Amino acid sequence: MAHPRHRTIVTEQSEEILLGHPKEKPVVLIAALGRELGVLQGVRGAWLMRAMRPSLGGPSWMLGVDYPGDWRDVTEAVGRAVAGDILQGYLLDVMAIGRSEFAEGLRDGISVLPPRRGFFRRLFG
Repeated sequence: MAHPRHRTIVTEQSEEILLGHPKEKPVVLIAALGRELGVLQGVRGAWLMRAMRPSLGGPSWMLGVDYPGDWRDVTEAVGRAVAGDILQGYLLDVMAIGRSEFAEGLRDGISVLPPRRGFFRRLFG
């Protein structure tokens, strides 16, 4: 079930989005996202960056998630993670990432998932 304060918006127009690392890591947000996304089987990675979109007029967060399953699983997990005032008034955009140039930029962000252990995970993970 979707959290009452989050919603899905599909943009019709392309917009330039500038990505960067925050001055301070949002440790509470990272922990919450990691906790909820970390239990989803099949999540290959999730990365958080500070984003600037001209249409918003200020900073927001961008989360890229590499997940081949049903995207509703991701939106529900993120909804649980950001319940309350964890975002402190900032917006969080969440997108599925594949193999685009933009996705590669997001992969340079802060990993919200703990490193996976094991020999085969390091080789093929």
